[in-house]
Amino acid sequence: MAFSVHGKVHASYDKCNNILHIHIVTPVNKEFFAEYESILTPLRKSITAPKWASIVFVKGEALAPPEATPMMKKSIQQAISEGILATAIIFEENESKSISKDFWDRIYNDSGLKHDFFDNEEQATKWLLTLL
Repeated sequence: MAFSVHGKVHASYDKCNNILHIHIVTPVNKEFFAEYESILTPLRKSITAPKWASIVFVKGEALAPPEATPMMKKSIQQAISEGILATAIIFEENESKSISKDFWDRIYNDSGLKHDFFDNEEQATKWLLTLL
C-alpha cells in the first residue's frame, strides 16, 4: 500500500564554499525518500567541483522508518561516487538528539562517509572547509 509523502525537503548549493545545504522537515516516511532523491539527484549532478561537502539541517525528530534505511544508504553511496567528502548534521527542534545521533551515526558509518554533528551552521561550515 502506498502512502502520501510525509516530510519536506529543499536544497541549495553554495558554489563559493562547495557546500550543499539540505533542509529536511520531519517526520518522514519511506515515500519521502523518492521525493528527496528527485530533488537531490539533479542538484548533485550539477555540481562541477571535484570535491564538495554537505550540511544537513533536520528540523524535528531526526528518525526514519527502518524500511527507508537502504534508500538512505544508497543515496549516500551515490553522493560519494559524485565527490562528496563529508557531511555535517545539525538537529533543530529535536527532543531526542542522542537517539537521532545514534541513528544517523549508523547510517553514515555503514556508508563510509565522514560526518559529524554540530549545533550551528557556522561551526559546521568551519569544519567542512578544513576538509575541502
